[in-house]
Amino acid sequence: MQMPTAEEVEGDVTSYLTRKGYYAFGLQAFCDSKCRFVMILSKLCSSTNDNTTYIVTQLSKDIKAAKLSSKYHVVLDKAYPCTEQELSPWKG
Repeated sequence: MQMPTAEEVEGDVTSYLTRKGYYAFGLQAFCDSKCRFVMILSKLCSSTNDNTTYIVTQLSKDIKAAKLSSKYHVVLDKAYPCTEQELSPWKG
């Protein structure tokens, strides 16, 4: 995307600049086993760390509160935690 104007983003233009040097909106999306979207979050700006963005999702909160059935798992990349239900590559 093009650099937003200060008016469009309440004066916080730099928050939309990614660590790779381009402007973007942040988005987290989760799909089920049939590749259907089950959750989309676009609450935080793109300069926010992926794991921080994940932590504020209802899915993450439900897992931490043991509200998600243990038969379900979430597959994530290495930026995210590895737990009993959150499956990400093991670091080390």
